[in-house]
Amino acid sequence: MPYISSEQRPELEPGLRILTNDLVAGIFLPAKLNYVVCRLLNAYMETHGVSYATIDHIQGVMIGALDEFNERVARPYEAQKIEDNGTVWTCVEPKTTEALTQTQVDELMIHDDAGNHWMKCPDEPDCDLQVTGKGRVYCSHCDPEANQ
Repeated sequence: MPYISSEQRPELEPGLRILTNDLVAGIFLPAKLNYVVCRLLNAYMETHGVSYATIDHIQGVMIGALDEFNERVARPYEAQKIEDNGTVWTCVEPKTTEALTQTQVDELMIHDDAGNHWMKCPDEPDCDLQVTGKGRVYCSHCDPEANQ
């Protein structure tokens, strides 16, 4: 976000203070905030004219302000709420399962006379895991994509 210098801020503060006081007087509705933002954008367009460049400038300011708001306010707030309450987005959280010990792997491994290797699933007793490579197994019962 392109911050203005501290020397430029005092000239804007009296008007912002009046506007802020008016906004919070009584019930502060999102509609009031939207109205004020739209009026500011309209004043900018009336000053600079309706053109591609003016629209581009306004969109850039709005995107920049939204990015700044998300970075400085929304994301930290959400991170705190996730820490406080946990996430609902378990589909993107890494699964934390403990690795099997070598003894457990040996107990689960099955070998047949044809040289095939597989293992019993430690979570699903009726499930066979096919060894597909070193350290890799596959199971159509456990694989969510295979069950769709």
